[in-house]
Amino acid sequence: MQFDEMGNLSGKTLMLLPGTCCDWQTNFGTVIATGTPGGVGMGFNPPKFLQPGDTIKCSIENIGDLINKVNIK
Repeated sequence: MQFDEMGNLSGKTLMLLPGTCCDWQTNFGTVIATGTPGGVGMGFNPPKFLQPGDTIKCSIENIGDLINKVNIK
């Protein structure tokens, strides 16, 4: 698969470290949203949005990749 990098963020630039965010989280399955790195979506001219059939790959170094395909129901 070919992926175009749309955003790249180091955990070192987060206001709160991931461990701190998880400490606040007490319910299993809760989504922790920490914001969006620069260089995505609305930051382009013209803006780029996900389309049906697009594939999203999110990677965390030393942990792994999460790959999802965009689908509209």
